[in-house]
Amino acid sequence: MASKIAYIAKKVIPGLISIIVMVVLIGKLNLNSLPQIFENANVSLLLLSLFVPLIYHFVISVKKYKHLLNFFNVHVSEEEARLIRVGNMPLKAVVPYKAGEFLRAVYLKKNHDVSYQKGIYLIIWGYVTRFLVLLSIALVGVLLLYSSIKAYLILLVCSVLFASVFFLNKRYKHLVFYSILCELFLVATYVIIFRAFGINIPSGEILLYVPLVLILTGLPVSIMGIGVREAVIASFFIAKADFNTLLFSALSVSFVESVLPLLLSMVFLKKFISSMSVSNKETESFDAETDFERRIKKVIDSMSKYFRKKDMNLRGVEVAKKAG
Repeated sequence: MASKIAYIAKKVIPGLISIIVMVVLIGKLNLNSLPQIFENANVSLLLLSLFVPLIYHFVISVKKYKHLLNFFNVHVSEEEARLIRVGNMPLKAVVPYKAGEFLRAVYLKKNHDVSYQKGIYLIIWGYVTRFLVLLSIALVGVLLLYSSIKAYLILLVCSVLFASVFFLNKRYKHLVFYSILCELFLVATYVIIFRAFGINIPSGEILLYVPLVLILTGLPVSIMGIGVREAVIASFFIAKADFNTLLFSALSVSFVESVLPLLLSMVFLKKFISSMSVSNKETESFDAETDFERRIKKVIDSMSKYFRKKDMNLRGVEVAKKAG
């Protein structure tokens, strides 16, 4: 019974979080000010903000995914990489906790005989490469805001490491390049929309806080980051604009970054589902979400055993010293 309640809660909570946060925020919004906000907006920049995320979703992130697959010796065409990456988007959005993303493992197993284990590693490494780039961009923001010799030395070391990977190792080169380009496109989306609504934020704050927004909205605690995105933007940049303008900007970001690409990705959904169709026997023998959780637990248990063993060894050394 308890496990069933936990399962239901896991499926319902993300949707509730998005709904509750949005109701609270919109309740504070002065709807009478919206016509004036939109009238003062830069229409050219708003139109540009529609295309930048689409280039990210349908071109740049597809190239990154293709090279991520190549890195694990799974070779597909760019068209098929787009089918997997974009066709999965609606399922990823409607299934809480990003469990829908694990259907990529099913697709790869069905069409390329890629083991479920490797398919899940691909998902994990996709997030790892993303968060590493976002944290690196945030570090640059910290350096711009709190410049010091020590900070610049850290930046120099990171730059040398990135340059070494990019220029010396061909296997990593394209994956690193498109991983960086993906996140820069998303950061650019925020900058364009802020500027469209007359919100001027220093580059250091943009580079520090926008990656943090992207990391928080990437966590599986809401539906497509909606609600979390608006709340975090309002918290980080409340001193830079009035609440109505800031919240309307955040809603615009959610639309162009999540909602619009989702609607367009529906074109690929039917083909993706038909391409990854598996027999009942296969689907019954594999639950990607459960398998993912089991593997994460296995890693945590291994780390716990390692540190317990290390602690026992240290205690043994101390006892031996006292005995001596």
